[in-house]
Amino acid sequence: MPWLRIRRLTEADRPALAAHLAGLEPRIRGRGPDQGTIAECCAALDFRATVLFAAMAGNAAIAVACGATTPGGETVVTATEDASYRQRGLAAMLDQQVRGAGPAGGGEAAASLQMLMRALGGADGGWQDSAVAVA
Repeated sequence: MPWLRIRRLTEADRPALAAHLAGLEPRIRGRGPDQGTIAECCAALDFRATVLFAAMAGNAAIAVACGATTPGGETVVTATEDASYRQRGLAAMLDQQVRGAGPAGGGEAAASLQMLMRALGGADGGWQDSAVAVA
């Protein structure tokens, strides 16, 4: 098993985030976001304001969690995982990292990323194996 690093994503990780999302199966086969939509969503992110954590295997993101704050002040965390690492509980671990980082910001760009992650099978909280997106 390769070593995994858990860390907050930065501007330099934008390509790894886009590659991770592009490798996921859409919730409805054949009806997921295209590469242009994924690239546009990732390009809009401000990594200083958006709370994003990933499990990294080498330079590849194999699980990602994004936090966003609702208008009511609640932090919602959405996560996706590569199928090869699904049994490792990475979504729950990344959820805790996002929540521990402080208030989730990122505004509309973070909320758009979460919608994209959900379209690719991502889930908000709970983290049962069947609820998290897999590649």
